[in-house]
Amino acid sequence: MKVLLYVAIVVMVQGSVGLPATAQEKPDAVSSVPCPICFSDVCLKKGMPEAQVLEKLAGSFRLVHLNESQALDPDPVTSEQSYLVKDKLDSGKTVGVVSFVDHRLSWASGAWGYADDQKATLLAATVYSLIEHLTRERGTAASVETKHSVQGRLSVDQIKIIFGSKEALITIVKQKEPNGGWATAEVHVDEAMREESDP
Repeated sequence: MKVLLYVAIVVMVQGSVGLPATAQEKPDAVSSVPCPICFSDVCLKKGMPEAQVLEKLAGSFRLVHLNESQALDPDPVTSEQSYLVKDKLDSGKTVGVVSFVDHRLSWASGAWGYADDQKATLLAATVYSLIEHLTRERGTAASVETKHSVQGRLSVDQIKIIFGSKEALITIVKQKEPNGGWATAEVHVDEAMREESDP
């Protein structure tokens, strides 16, 4: 059985996080207004009616019902209904998931990346282990920073997940190719002390 790895941004039932379809006016502020999550040009918000969501998605995507046993019920009053959102041209490509409670959109996720090879799976497991270690050691309160830099023929993208005086570092190094494009050269996952933290 293949192990599937998805990198996704998720709209939670009680949350207000979504794919950054539009720039936020105040990116450092937490808004109580639900952000939309977008599949191509179809944007959804928590609480939308199930029929409206399915109609919007059906125009551009193929929907696969995940609750086959419940599908026989013509009107499940409180049951949760979930659908895979799949690419119409590539039947094997899943672009997201939508779920409904009481016929209202309660949860959605959009896939930003996918891999099923062993190296990618092991790397994702390493990221999980590091973050799980830091949350046990430092608590669950954390902040996130991103940084991009170009050094000659190298492009460096770094994610910092900061837990007080420690941080998890995920660094992606890309190398410029002769055709002008960028090829991923290596990925690093590290634990580090914060440079500005007190000893």
